[in-house]
Amino acid sequence: MARFCENCGAELKENAKFCPKCGYRIPENDEILGNHEEQSIEENAQKESEEMIDSTSDTVVKKGARGTATKIVAGIVAVALVGAGVGAGYIAKHYKDNDQPEIAEEKPVENPTEDKNKEEEKEPEVDLDALLNEVDTDYLLKVCTYLPVYSSPDQISEEDLYEVYYDAMLYCMQYHADLGEEYICDERQIIPDDQFITIESNGTGSFSKTSFDKFYDWTGITRKPEDLSGDVYTYDDSAYYLMPTDAWVNEVTCKIVGKGYDKEKEEILINVEKTKDNPMDPSDEAVVTEETVVVVPSDNTLGYQIERIDNGYAKIENVVSEVN
Repeated sequence: MARFCENCGAELKENAKFCPKCGYRIPENDEILGNHEEQSIEENAQKESEEMIDSTSDTVVKKGARGTATKIVAGIVAVALVGAGVGAGYIAKHYKDNDQPEIAEEKPVENPTEDKNKEEEKEPEVDLDALLNEVDTDYLLKVCTYLPVYSSPDQISEEDLYEVYYDAMLYCMQYHADLGEEYICDERQIIPDDQFITIESNGTGSFSKTSFDKFYDWTGITRKPEDLSGDVYTYDDSAYYLMPTDAWVNEVTCKIVGKGYDKEKEEILINVEKTKDNPMDPSDEAVVTEETVVVVPSDNTLGYQIERIDNGYAKIENVVSEVN
């Protein structure tokens, strides 16, 4: 196969190391290309240059002196094609070697500090034994004499709640001795002594607007006497007023027959026996009901609250032996 100088395009002898025309050093075969793919590109380029040179041979024969110039131009074109082929081969090889960049797989970073903080945020287990000892069962029994069975405070009907406020004020007027004195009978006393203001000359009783604050804390009830409709008591900005009446409030008493707690639900369970007598008609047989008062931890001033009152006695697994 004919060889040509890469510098001037002159034809070279088979084993020539230097161009006889321009003196350019002819590189060895293994210096030209480093792989089969690049060598193929060079061979294609040389083939194209040979075809171009062959096509100019006739011109050299026919046109004499102009043939030499044509031959030189053809050689230059061949060199250019070879150079372009080598460059293209290098670019192709370089791209092939680098066209698949490695992508590091992202993994979630474990944060032991964050996990520890989450564990610390868990609410501590409630000591139900200690909480049960803190419950004021004396006041709880007094409250229970007024409350019906209910599943949540907002489920108590307006009629029932109105009767609670009315009965509590009526009981206070009937069983409170003189102004400033303690109750004669306090089994249903839920209005503190200092909240009963006075009895007017016309027999109307007046009560402070804060008379039921303790009751609200205990029950979570938010509807106040002024939020309900009725005509047996009135109110203004400073007090509640109960109209005089000859009616007597029913005599209701409660006693604890068992208490304990449900550790899983974090509930204190107090089984209560409720007895209701009608003082207006002693011949009426007393009505006895069985109820369970459910007390739960709360962030109020007491630390606990009545959540609901269930009908019937609860089965208590963690029983507290002392009953008072």
